[in-house]
Amino acid sequence: MAENTKIYKQLQYTLNDSDYVAFNRYHLMNSKDGKRIILRQKMIMLIAAAGIFALFCVFKVSPKIRLLVGIVCALFALYAVIFGKKMVLKASERAAMADAEDLGRVHPELNTVTFKGKSFSVETESMSQEYNYSDIYAIDMNEDGIYIWINSSVAMSVPTHAFRKRPEIKETYEWLKEKCGL
Repeated sequence: MAENTKIYKQLQYTLNDSDYVAFNRYHLMNSKDGKRIILRQKMIMLIAAAGIFALFCVFKVSPKIRLLVGIVCALFALYAVIFGKKMVLKASERAAMADAEDLGRVHPELNTVTFKGKSFSVETESMSQEYNYSDIYAIDMNEDGIYIWINSSVAMSVPTHAFRKRPEIKETYEWLKEKCGL
C-alpha cells in the first residue's frame, strides 16, 4: 500500500472551451465511431446529389437543364468528398461551443489529477474518482494534450496547459503508458 501513497506527479487545470473542441476533433478523427460519422456525412451528400440528378433524369426536362443539374450535382458530390470531414469537424466545434453554458458539461471546475504508484485520482469540488492503471483502456497524446481512455467510449482529457513545459507532456505520456502496460 505504501507504493500507492507515493505521488509521482500532480496536475491542476480547468478545462476550457478549446479543450472540449480539441478532444471532440481528436475523437472524430481517430475513433471508429468518428470515422463512421465522417463517412456517413459524405455518403449522405453523395446520395443526395445522385438523387437530385436522378429526378431530373426521370422527369422530362430539356437536355441543357439536365446537363446543368448534372454539373451542379457533380460539383456538390466533389465538395462532399473534399470537405465532408471539415464540415463534420466544424459542426462538432459549433456543438461544443453551444454546450459551453450547459450544466451537463463534464467538470468545468478545477481538476486535480494525482498520479501515484498503482492508481491515479481525479478530484474536483464536486467529485472524486480513483482509477487503477491496470484498468485503463488506452492512452493517446497529440498537440492538445493526453487522453486517458477509461473504456472505449469514455476518456479523461489532460490538456497541454496542465503542464509547465512541453517535454513534461511526453515524459508523463511515456510514464503513463508504461504504468498501464500499453
